[in-house]
Amino acid sequence: MTYEERIAQTAKRKCDKLYISELIAAAFALTAFLPYLIFKNISFLVFSAICFSYCAFAETAILFIEKKARKHINRRLKILNKSLERTVRRFSQDE
Repeated sequence: MTYEERIAQTAKRKCDKLYISELIAAAFALTAFLPYLIFKNISFLVFSAICFSYCAFAETAILFIEKKARKHINRRLKILNKSLERTVRRFSQDE
């Protein structure tokens, strides 16, 4: 496994964990509406808003992790490609 593949795999693992926690928070947020409708207690609505806020935070974190990993991988691949091009040029000049 190359270094770039490891970076991508680590980013995917982090994002998967955040997706799971985001789905759990969304489920809590949506199920908090039912007790609010039944009991007319504002605390359920506040809990739901907090869970929705966490969902937005988790989605932002996921996008940041994916963008950072993609940027790092692209930079590494660009360096490797330049190195390979220089090597190929050197061999073609030797012939």
